[in-house]
Amino acid sequence: MKKIRKKQGYLEGFQKQNRTISIGVIGAVSGSGVTTMAIAMANYLAGILRKKVAVYEHNSKRAFAQMCEYYGTIDIMKHQGCIYYSKSSTQLSNLYNDGFDIVIIDFGSEKANISEFMRCTYRVVMSSMEPWKMNMCNEFYNIVSEVNGSETWLWIINGDSKTLRKYMKSTGMHILKRPFIDNCFVVDNSMVEFLEALF
Repeated sequence: MKKIRKKQGYLEGFQKQNRTISIGVIGAVSGSGVTTMAIAMANYLAGILRKKVAVYEHNSKRAFAQMCEYYGTIDIMKHQGCIYYSKSSTQLSNLYNDGFDIVIIDFGSEKANISEFMRCTYRVVMSSMEPWKMNMCNEFYNIVSEVNGSETWLWIINGDSKTLRKYMKSTGMHILKRPFIDNCFVVDNSMVEFLEALF
């Protein structure tokens, strides 16, 4: 009996093509450094790993719009190999067809966007263990712990190492201690070491 060699299916070939990776960064509490971390990640990926990176502001803070104004552009800004998009500049879905290797999405601390956050390839939660923020962090954890797959999310939390270890043990979350970021546009040695552990 003659063997028939199966041809590669269209969908199989399509899957093997280079696809845009999305990284969602959201804050369990406000002021936990979502925008700073998103920009630091972008600068590392573009500057060190030579990836084509877009950063999209998917919240109502208008930080990217203000950054564009500061640098004299409107809604879209190219800086150090990354392209920054304010929310009003384009639809997020458009960026997945623009040839980017990676799209980083800054969700701020707006929980209304959690469904879009869930669509991201990788999900990062920023939080803080300061006593005045613990309740909000716990509330967010209790909400998302019911979400299928949330145990694979990475949590980057500001706090002392002992408290973080205790929290990681009690919740089973993947936790990294948030590094000090002096300037998110400059990837210094300490940031390289931290980001190498992520990428």
